[in-house]
Amino acid sequence: MDPMRFILPVEDAEYQQALSVRSQMLQVSSAGAGAALGLPAFSRLDGLYGSLGLMVAFLMLRFLFNSSIAALTRRHQQSKERQQLIDKIEEEIWVTLGGITLLVAGWQCLFSVREYCGLHNTAGCLRNWPLIPVEANVHKYYNIELGWYLQLMLKHVMGLGLQDNGTMGAHHLATVALVVLSYMLNVHLVGLVVFGTLNLSSPLLHMSKLASCLELKTAKTLLFGLFAAVFFVTRVLLFPYFILKCCMYDALTSIRGIMQYFFPYWLAFNVLLVVLCAMQGVWFAAVLRVLKIVVKGSSKELQREVATADPAGMGAKLAAQ
Repeated sequence: MDPMRFILPVEDAEYQQALSVRSQMLQVSSAGAGAALGLPAFSRLDGLYGSLGLMVAFLMLRFLFNSSIAALTRRHQQSKERQQLIDKIEEEIWVTLGGITLLVAGWQCLFSVREYCGLHNTAGCLRNWPLIPVEANVHKYYNIELGWYLQLMLKHVMGLGLQDNGTMGAHHLATVALVVLSYMLNVHLVGLVVFGTLNLSSPLLHMSKLASCLELKTAKTLLFGLFAAVFFVTRVLLFPYFILKCCMYDALTSIRGIMQYFFPYWLAFNVLLVVLCAMQGVWFAAVLRVLKIVVKGSSKELQREVATADPAGMGAKLAAQ
């Protein structure tokens, strides 16, 4: 069933006509003729079923990856402390590889829609809503993103990875919700811009943590400094300006009758974004404190900071390892 059926107002003839168009296109797409006819395929729940298979594939790959690392390091013959270090290195390599994969896939999608949607033209990301087609590469990317985060939520339960703290668990859950909702509500292009912007800093964080595990102090400091710089530009500057502009202002001009028909959704979505932006500022302050301590090399002060601040797992644990 088309999720937009529960969102679009029944009293508005134009939106009901759009719903009829979506229904016809979805039927054609379901029959397998959509691609051959060049017709747009709109988002609906079964479009994300592929993420479940990818989740299983990621878990299987993680098992093979863990087995390879264990064989190379002879993990079972190591001391308990050494085994814990191997587990941390294993975790950071895996998450770094995943972060780079998501980053490359996301920006490939953004590049393909650059003529009408992107940070330079956020209004274009909402044009023609709710009749925004889902391109094949965007559909694949959404399934990869969702499958990856579902795998992150299950890895510890399956005995394949370290347990994330509560903040990171909440972050994974929020990301899954954002992926599903943005896809279902036909605002997947906005989701692309959000993911593409936020994913820029993550691989740098995990590379810096990997350098910390390997006791590469200079590399750790340089990578964490680069992470802090990218975090500031993307999450503290670009994210609030472009994403809030898109969801607050561009939505008003691009979605007809938004204040009349969709005000509760618009308000709730923007309140969540404002809270998220505020969290980025709090996390960045914690990142700066950690960076300052790392440069000073004060291990005691660092341990104290780790106990009081953890910007969604984004840095405070780094030098404690």
